[in-house]
Amino acid sequence: MRADYLSSRIETVRFVARLMRATAARAPRMNCFGLHEWAMVYRTPQLRHDQVPLRLGTAGTDAVVESMPLRCSHFDAFRFFTDAAVPRNDRQLSREHQIDAEQPGCIHAAMDTYKWAYKLGPLVPSELVMDALDLAADARALDM
Repeated sequence: MRADYLSSRIETVRFVARLMRATAARAPRMNCFGLHEWAMVYRTPQLRHDQVPLRLGTAGTDAVVESMPLRCSHFDAFRFFTDAAVPRNDRQLSREHQIDAEQPGCIHAAMDTYKWAYKLGPLVPSELVMDALDLAADARALDM
């Protein structure tokens, strides 16, 4: 089954291998300060998650985003930025250039280790999948 599965998932395996190698080879950037969460609600009247109010309110949240540069390197976080926040990021990210931007200091890159391990299913030892899940859960708690 592994050979058949590998054949059917070979492009994903190649992509993940390139992404992981490129990410691990870069120096971590530790200066995004989690502002991706703030950029997702910047200057928008409608919040995606309106069950919990913003701690600083809309004006206070916008002021924080405007007080420093956005330095998001993770496309799957960046794609949820509001239209007003997108040009404030220090780079414009795309799925096509994800391998060029990922870096090991990103909390989302840490969470994605589980996504990739799980997607590759029987090709990845279950112990590694569980380690990646533990890391992702810890990263998610910190992220939120």
